[in-house]
Amino acid sequence: MTNQGRYWDDLHRARRLTPSATGPSDLAQASGGMLRHPGLVLELGCGSGRDARYFHELGHSVVATDISPVALHEAKARGGGGVAYVAADTASPLPGRCERFDLVYSRLSLHYFTDSVTRQALSEISRVLKPGGAFVALFRSTRDPLHARGTRLEQDMYALDGHVRRFVDPPYLEEVATPMFDVEDLSQIDGDAFGYSSSFTRLVARKRRSSAATG
Repeated sequence: MTNQGRYWDDLHRARRLTPSATGPSDLAQASGGMLRHPGLVLELGCGSGRDARYFHELGHSVVATDISPVALHEAKARGGGGVAYVAADTASPLPGRCERFDLVYSRLSLHYFTDSVTRQALSEISRVLKPGGAFVALFRSTRDPLHARGTRLEQDMYALDGHVRRFVDPPYLEEVATPMFDVEDLSQIDGDAFGYSSSFTRLVARKRRSSAATG
């Protein structure tokens, strides 16, 4: 399988040459209201940092991670002051002690893993979330035009032009999330991804207050 860290480094270098969105995404704006008081936010796969900056501007403390050092450098260069940027692979244990964060946020950064790694990642998200803490994520769905293109790696997971993607639907997320989270929204929406028409699955959930943290 292609080295995904190198893939994202190359992609972010290429994006420096073209205009990109600087304001917060719709998902970030919808998520900002889930925290009534200034809280601690963990963003997974922050890219250029536009959503991390938005959460910080709302008054929250933000830890933003990405697998790509190039992306993190770009995020800091775009005015990332006040955000703690951390190089981290979401497929590995997440930074932070148990029950530390009020919100874990992931926009299009959790659909790159096998089924087993996806389940481990959600378990890690549950570990670092406070009881009652929010988990908001956006995934590509099987309605996306890129679904089933490229080399099949496992069910709904393909490698295309060096890029690995998993396409995620509500029934799958319900299966893997409900043991740890109370799901508030699980829906499929159509939209735009990097200038192309796409389709997504959106998950909004909260960690169950009865869940025991592990690790």
